[in-house]
Amino acid sequence: MIASQADFFSRQQFSVTVCCNRLSRGTRSAFGNATIRHQSWLSRALASRTRQEVRLGDTIRHLRDKRPGTLIDHGLGLGSADISYVHNFLAPEYQDHIKGYMSRHEPGEHFWKKMPEHHLIVANSKLVKRGLLESCALPETRVEVIYPGYDPARFCLDSCRRLRPVTRSQLGIGDETRLVGLVTSGDFHKRGLDRFLECIEQLKQIIPDLKGLVLGGRKCPEILKSHRLLRSGEVFYQRSTFFPEKYFAALDLLLYPARYEEFGIVILEGMAMGLPVVTSAATGASEILESASARCIVGPSAEDIDSLCSRTRQLLELTRQERTDLGKVLSQEAIRHTHEAHNKQLGCRVERFSKAT
Repeated sequence: MIASQADFFSRQQFSVTVCCNRLSRGTRSAFGNATIRHQSWLSRALASRTRQEVRLGDTIRHLRDKRPGTLIDHGLGLGSADISYVHNFLAPEYQDHIKGYMSRHEPGEHFWKKMPEHHLIVANSKLVKRGLLESCALPETRVEVIYPGYDPARFCLDSCRRLRPVTRSQLGIGDETRLVGLVTSGDFHKRGLDRFLECIEQLKQIIPDLKGLVLGGRKCPEILKSHRLLRSGEVFYQRSTFFPEKYFAALDLLLYPARYEEFGIVILEGMAMGLPVVTSAATGASEILESASARCIVGPSAEDIDSLCSRTRQLLELTRQERTDLGKVLSQEAIRHTHEAHNKQLGCRVERFSKAT
């Protein structure tokens, strides 16, 4: 997201500087013509996390003194930011679903109250916006929703058709086998891996040829490592990859039974690949999914395993033509939420902010 924003504003003839503690390998070109300021590996190794953040703050203050401009914060550590992105925030209605989640994530009411009036908060879903307004007693005008985007060159119907036979062959499954997947960057408890496995067990009693795929994390989670479905080869595990689209292409359905998810970019990516998606209103991306097909949403939460299984079975039993038609609808809805669409909305806020200040 940050790389796409830097590239977008560079193409709009803005002078862009990206400040971060660490830059991942192989990502420099994605930032376009932006200048990147980051700490060396040695500086990070010798300094505490707090000290790293202090150094980063000093760098940003120095840059702003030299060249005034709009400061966009993705880490919620900058009290001087003009625009702050909220990527993690537990809505009050789901606080009982993930114990202790809020304490290790974003700041509370005191942080927002000390911000200047012109400061804008960008929430990644209406779910998060409602939570912010309720928890932090903020005026509604301070918070705007801009849905995250995805890369349509990678996640699209053409990629699905091209990659599906190759990836299925690598996994050792034929086209007749129905494959249901859970794709995530990690935090398997939050994303409901236990619920996913329970659904696969129930569904296999009705659909014997069904298999599951879990993609994400640096290593196989303990709950899956010891599970009989993995040992029997009924569920596959793949570590996180820079090319998740190849595994999306192999799936017949994306099952995302998260206990809570502020947005869930994988839902949008799955839609772009034409995949039926089953999730609940506990995920922010369901707000986009529901506008395309309400039958993909099971209710206010993913606690009801029977409902998850029933909806998954219904979508797996669609005819080939019905699946194709649904896939087109989902993909057409997703294309409204690319990186470029997101950045254009952000650009309007930056322009409006610049005129106001």
